Amino acid sequence: MGNVARPEGLGVWRLAGAHVMDNALVGSGTGRLAGGLTDYGREVIVELEAQSIVVDLAHMSVSGISEALPLMRRPFVLSHTGLSELVSTKRNIPASLVAEVGAAGGLVGIMLATRLLGGSTLAAAVRTFRAAIDAAGADHVCLGSDMDGALRMLIDAEGLPALIDALLESGLADEPVKGILGAHAARLLGATLPD
Repeated sequence: MGNVARPEGLGVWRLAGAHVMDNALVGSGTGRLAGGLTDYGREVIVELEAQSIVVDLAHMSVSGISEALPLMRRPFVLSHTGLSELVSTKRNIPASLVAEVGAAGGLVGIMLATRLLGGSTLAAAVRTFRAAIDAAGADHVCLGSDMDGALRMLIDAEGLPALIDALLESGLADEPVKGILGAHAARLLGATLPD
């Protein structure tokens, strides 16, 4: 556990327990076994929270996310995902789990990868954001991360005004749209980062 303290001393503020493969902490949603959280993974989450490092549940398996939620005591994120009811892919998670993340106080980032949205239109993005809001509540949904070019994205930063217009035209009010585009993430950072 001593190694968990090292990143915090280096300015690390967020850490994900999984990526594309299973590991000693947890199964990955795209891993071969996609198993749940290990005992060691539970210990690491508790220690990350003790070190005031935000836990990111992205890329964890569905069972890993479910098993991590009861351990969360501080604000946390699931930084980039989609909903499996809308697009069946290993990277997406069920709306019921999105609801559990919201109920536990977490923030769900909707990723704008066309493969996770199930289309290359703003309508596909709006449909996903609205489904996530229906599941988790408007205060628990934001724009997801991972806009690094590894996957085909619907838009880049230049396309954000068009996304804003599409969200507003779908009937979402100003406050939920502001939350999606950064206010919710700013709230989480304000509650978790040192002064």
